[in-house]
Amino acid sequence: MRAFKKFGGEEILDLGAYARDYLKLHKDVTLYVGTDSEQYRKHTQFATVVMFYHRGKGAHYVFAKFAAEDGRGGKKKIRDIYSRMFEEMMHSYTTAEYLESELAGFILREGDMKLAIVDVDVNPSPRWKSNTAYSSVTGFLKGERYRFRTKPEAWSASSAADLIVRK
Repeated sequence: MRAFKKFGGEEILDLGAYARDYLKLHKDVTLYVGTDSEQYRKHTQFATVVMFYHRGKGAHYVFAKFAAEDGRGGKKKIRDIYSRMFEEMMHSYTTAEYLESELAGFILREGDMKLAIVDVDVNPSPRWKSNTAYSSVTGFLKGERYRFRTKPEAWSASSAADLIVRK
């Protein structure tokens, strides 16, 4: 699991323990996971957020920021939009799966669906480039029993993670 941080730089050593402790103190919270990316000259930068949303009161989130890796310990640039959108979703999925195992039995699920809601930065409208990955990304998450949101409702990815990745 990647190293997550709070604003201000404090590192979270164990995301699972952090989530459990947070949920003990705050009972009425919805858990969201989202990732966004930004293209730089020579690499693609990602940011994944875990958001604890307090309905009508705001949100608290923690984040991990990292570059795409080339498999040899270096950075790489993901040039095509489909691959980048799918990789964004996979980072969110991996984090949500980790939280699913860490929080098993700690909080109740809604029916057969998994705990976290995954926000994906793809657009259902064919007018936008990210639409090329829409069917694949949403189909994958449906198959894995995740609730998910896409643009424009996917604000943990399109707002919170976007803020981190551009910083």
